[in-house]
Amino acid sequence: LGADAKGRGAVLSQAVLAVHGVSALAQEAALWLAEAGVGTILSTRSPQDGGLAPLLSARFPALRTRAPLRTRPDVMVTVDAHVVEPLLARRLVQEDVVHLPVVVGEAGVRIGPVLNAQGPCSTCLALWERDADPCWPALATQMRTLPMPEVEHLVLHEAAASTARAVIDTLVGRASGADGAGDEAEPSGEASEDSAAWWSTHSVEVTGREPRGRHRAWDRHPECLCSQL
Repeated sequence: LGADAKGRGAVLSQAVLAVHGVSALAQEAALWLAEAGVGTILSTRSPQDGGLAPLLSARFPALRTRAPLRTRPDVMVTVDAHVVEPLLARRLVQEDVVHLPVVVGEAGVRIGPVLNAQGPCSTCLALWERDADPCWPALATQMRTLPMPEVEHLVLHEAAASTARAVIDTLVGRASGADGAGDEAEPSGEASEDSAAWWSTHSVEVTGREPRGRHRAWDRHPECLCSQL
């Protein structure tokens, strides 16, 4: 292996990932990340409540699915139906936990942007949605009560792979000291600082219609308090 591959492997083996969600998409993304070499993958659900630990341990016996109390994940992936869960997203911001929201909708799956101190927050995303549709706040409240939509297998596989890619790029980029916002270029073939920065300001929506997904750039919203920090 080259030096870059070895370095990436070392970063991933020491990384701690948390996954919130029990859907097929959460399971497949976690399995991709375990296969990629992430050393610790924690589930926010217990095994009795549909947590991922039994599945991951059965496939990857060397994978760590437990960690000491108060262990801080390097990245948390949340898989929600229709909208980002606002209370959890707010708590992750307060605890300064890097957060990759994955939202499963009727028309497709949106991955990202990665929420951290350098880019927009979950409130920014909601405010931009409100600007595009004034009915969004009421609509989002209603959709929070709806069940997880069924996702075509092709869309699910593509979304899981994109989720894993976003996590790996973020982990490797953070270890390399990536900071700031990315430009309009897509991530390169190798995980890098540029790729991590790109994910902090972009999302990818997988619908099965676009061969590489639909990209959207996000900025901090001028009305959000995070833009004043």
